[in-house]
Amino acid sequence: MSLTTLINGEFKDFFKEAIPSKKEFKTFSGKSAFSKEYVQYAEYKLKNPYNSTIVGTAFDYLARWTIAKNINGMKEDSYSKLIAEHGLKYCERAAKRDKKYNSIQKKYDDGIKNVERFVNESSNETDIIKIAIFFAKLENIWRSRIPRFCIDIEKLLEVEKEVFDDLVVLVEVFQTKFIDSGIVTPDSIVVYNPTFGDASYFCGGADADIYIY
Repeated sequence: MSLTTLINGEFKDFFKEAIPSKKEFKTFSGKSAFSKEYVQYAEYKLKNPYNSTIVGTAFDYLARWTIAKNINGMKEDSYSKLIAEHGLKYCERAAKRDKKYNSIQKKYDDGIKNVERFVNESSNETDIIKIAIFFAKLENIWRSRIPRFCIDIEKLLEVEKEVFDDLVVLVEVFQTKFIDSGIVTPDSIVVYNPTFGDASYFCGGADADIYIY
């Protein structure tokens, strides 16, 4: 049972009383919550609708690695136990360890090493964006459970220009608005892939990407 089903079903009355009105929400910018007062910093330019899924997932990876790079706390958690690894194993079973799979395994292993260098020292930002795109595609394969015989290895390894260009803009905005502005600081405490104990179980497996405080 999904969280949405629970909210609209047996917990509907509870949430109706517990959720604050939109006037009670506060925003970091000072603008009214859920209003049209906001400025669009990154224009949507994707021509292929499917690429929006890849951009969204890749940006999640890039955001967590950028945060890890700028905090003093645990960094390893930002690139360990990734959903992309499940996609890698799914591809392994599909390719039966032929030469095509070996290229995927090498790209993933090299990608993790590059991410580790990025968050701990320095690394080419162009490379890190390409890695995020690759990881996003692996994650999408795992989540969508597409038939293994439909996996296009060459497409998986490809970096579409419009996806790359879109992520360059998003990363710049994230750096400016979340890192340089001081929302995330070296002393920020970050939990990657947080779960919510028994609450996750009752909601059918609810989780989150990141928690910062």
